[in-house]
Amino acid sequence: MEKPAPKPISVRGLRKAFGSHVVLEDVSFEVSAGRGKLIVFGIAPRFFAQSDQAARIYRAIVRYASEQAGMAYREQPYLKLTRGRYIIARTFSQPLKVAGPVIDLLDPALPVLVSKDIPQDSWALLYDARSFQGAAPDVMYCSSALLKKRAGAESIAFFARGPLKTKGVARLHTGGRLLKQAEAFDALGHPVPIETLPEAETLLLRYDNLPDGVVVKVTWGEQGQ
Repeated sequence: MEKPAPKPISVRGLRKAFGSHVVLEDVSFEVSAGRGKLIVFGIAPRFFAQSDQAARIYRAIVRYASEQAGMAYREQPYLKLTRGRYIIARTFSQPLKVAGPVIDLLDPALPVLVSKDIPQDSWALLYDARSFQGAAPDVMYCSSALLKKRAGAESIAFFARGPLKTKGVARLHTGGRLLKQAEAFDALGHPVPIETLPEAETLLLRYDNLPDGVVVKVTWGEQGQ
């Protein structure tokens, strides 16, 4: 079976962006592939981040691909990606509100927010905390590398590692339980200083990170009112 020959692409503005000395066929082509098309642009990705004109070219390419697929092309004043529980947002000309509850991962206190207002021309890295509502006590998020965790009705224990001379921060969901005791130990069983800050149905922990790891144990008291 004869392979379909690639044909050059005519995207408005592409020739102008690269100059008349560049032949359009040298940088782009499309070819049929199964029930669709393969569109190739031999351009380094970094080019599209170097200027406003390059960004317009990128949008023209995406618009062309959308038209070829029979899809409507629409631009919006922000980018928002969801990867598991992580939410990554970048705003441009307008602000954006992300419904919560979410944990603001760029805030060292790891606050739990009802919603997150992101100003224009800014960005945010959030963690979806909706699944913790009405749930049993658990670790919501930990800034250290969380290697092992054991959560029960009476206590939570976890083992985490982090760079020396840095602080580890963990936000726990209490499930309505009151804090009775919080302890931290190094790999040899020596005590490690730990700070606690109860907030609503969550508990913030701060401790010293250690490359060999820190064991943190939280014991719950009576059910909160």
